[in-house]
Amino acid sequence: MPVSTSPPLEQHQHAGGVQPTPFRNRRLSQFLLFASTVGSMLLTVSIGAGLVLVDPVFAAVILVSFIGFGASGSEGRRLLGASLPCLWLVVLGSTLALLGVGLQRWALVTMLRDAFVFATFFALCELAIDRRIRYSRLMGAAFLSLILVELAIFSDAGSYRPKGTFENPNYAGHFLALGLLLLLRASKLPVVVKAALTASTLTALVLTGSFGGVAMLSGGVAYLLWARFRTHPRPVAKVAYGLLLCTALASSVYFTQVVVADVFHVSDSVNAERLDRSASDRLDLWRNGLGLLSDHPLGVGPGGLANRDLLGRSVEIHNDYVAYLIERGPLGLLGLISFGVVLWRFGGRWGATRLMLIPIAIGMMSRETLHFRHMWLFLAFAFAYDVRSRRIGAT
Repeated sequence: MPVSTSPPLEQHQHAGGVQPTPFRNRRLSQFLLFASTVGSMLLTVSIGAGLVLVDPVFAAVILVSFIGFGASGSEGRRLLGASLPCLWLVVLGSTLALLGVGLQRWALVTMLRDAFVFATFFALCELAIDRRIRYSRLMGAAFLSLILVELAIFSDAGSYRPKGTFENPNYAGHFLALGLLLLLRASKLPVVVKAALTASTLTALVLTGSFGGVAMLSGGVAYLLWARFRTHPRPVAKVAYGLLLCTALASSVYFTQVVVADVFHVSDSVNAERLDRSASDRLDLWRNGLGLLSDHPLGVGPGGLANRDLLGRSVEIHNDYVAYLIERGPLGLLGLISFGVVLWRFGGRWGATRLMLIPIAIGMMSRETLHFRHMWLFLAFAFAYDVRSRRIGAT
């Protein structure tokens, strides 16, 4: 797998740019980032009221990071400023949708959860870009978390679709795909370690039977290979990355043909029959959900699909884009998509942020992922990596 050739991030000193906020305790910030990373995989430890063990840690991250948030005009503050119009569109779409259902408790709880995860993301960005924080320790926490999730999955490998430390195997697949891509792009792990980690993650991903996780990882790897092909200065390396990319694309085409032929069978949880059943169920949900738009053009309210039992069963619609359109109306969906565009622009050409956005966008097509804590955490670390890399390039 490709290895970043940029200089170690810790070598950069305080030359130019934004200085660290003097009001924050560096050790406390480092501990909170480490604890939130490891804690983001412990979602089966509930503390009641819909909260899990790591949520108080994220709350502390928000409180600490907003002490002097971007006081010197940091990129974290600029990202927040550029994102606010998009987030206000989401709020406006959600509020208009509430007009048709009233101030329902479930709708307000959903909006509070939205506010919490977005605040967590910007808070994590602010802490992670602090020059005093050793980025290698953040990657160490991500590496440890990925290994622990894999060990939990391997220990339960005899069961049907092991889920590790998560409440659902698809959550585990989502975590594995994003965690591996982040470590491949933004860590300084040796090539041998990255190769071994890739092999173990692929094995764990197959055990979870998460087709969405496989699609996310495939999309991210394809983008990573394309980026290396476009940016590597050595012609020989360009040819190597080009061949790898062509091989990956050809394998995807062949795999699709095998699945369509209904002869794909790896295990009881990974086979063409289950993939076809999963896809059919989702298409039915989307079709039924979109049929509600004629009677509810402004939306059925945040979280309304499951809480109002509008699909005949209390279940998510397994697609963030469709969910936002149906629950928060066109304005809510426009706000969500424009927020993604802002993140893409701030990520920079071929950066880690854009690499993470590719699988995230793919994952949003098969599940409702916007409240996944680890997704925002890994995306924030990718953004911090790009910011730190730009600082190094500017010196």
